[in-house]
Amino acid sequence: MSETYVDRQIATLKAAAVAREAAQAATPAPVEETIEPVISETEEIRQAQKTLENAKARVAEANKLRMQKAAADLAALKVREEEKLLLVKLNQLEVQKKWEEVQRLKDEKQLADYRAEQRAKSELEARVNAAQEEERKRIEHEQKLRKLSEESFQQEQLAKMLEEQAMRETQPAPEEPKPPTLSDGPLGFLFSGTERTPAAESEPVKQQEPVQAPELRPIQNSEMEAVAQHWQNKLRNRTTGNHVTPMLQRFTPEQIFAAIDALAQHPSAVSAERDVQAELISACLFQGTENLEQRIAEHLKGYTERIAAAKAQREGRQ
Repeated sequence: MSETYVDRQIATLKAAAVAREAAQAATPAPVEETIEPVISETEEIRQAQKTLENAKARVAEANKLRMQKAAADLAALKVREEEKLLLVKLNQLEVQKKWEEVQRLKDEKQLADYRAEQRAKSELEARVNAAQEEERKRIEHEQKLRKLSEESFQQEQLAKMLEEQAMRETQPAPEEPKPPTLSDGPLGFLFSGTERTPAAESEPVKQQEPVQAPELRPIQNSEMEAVAQHWQNKLRNRTTGNHVTPMLQRFTPEQIFAAIDALAQHPSAVSAERDVQAELISACLFQGTENLEQRIAEHLKGYTERIAAAKAQREGRQ
């Protein structure tokens, strides 16, 4: 706008100068008077040009100052924006630091809780396992004691039965007593025609010598395997050498097979315990198979009573 105004002033001055020159050319003037206006007009144009140059200089200076002020304002604005951005970043870093600290504390707490939970769980499992192991050992110990006591009782009963059978087989049959007669009474001498003599001292009764058990037969492994297999097939129970050996020492496998076959005809004997089956087989071998159903019931009842008595005895010890 300043340059446009100066241009207008210059154009106006030039137009005025041209108009004066035209007027002077139309109206003659003295020589002295014409020289002076020309010189003043040139001076005026020079002054105008000087004024124009000064104005342009001031405009350039003003533009320079304005540009400098704009650059300063822009730099200050840039600094303020950078400060704001820096503050925002600092705030973000502070928030991030606080969040990381909270997260770290949270993770540490969770880790501590997890470790405490795992430690408590491990201790509980260890206690449970120890209790289970102790209970297992106790049950195993009781089962061993029960098994040993039952087997011991079974062997004692079987040995007793075998000894009684051996005694019966080796002992001679008793003689039948003679019917009493008159001569056997206190006055028998009157009827027998003999004189009465003082009663002699009674002779001591001779003690019978102990009867030795019959010689045991040798046992082969094939016989034990055959009896055990036949026992399992017919009576549905696996047996052991403790049951088979005493039988094979006194009876042949065929006799034991016959006893097993006789018991297999009775469901109560098939479903009985192995020890009861061993007692029943021994009874069949020594006493035959008469009244077998009744004897099976008696053995089952006796076995149940023995088990109950052994259990009550163990509970009483505890």
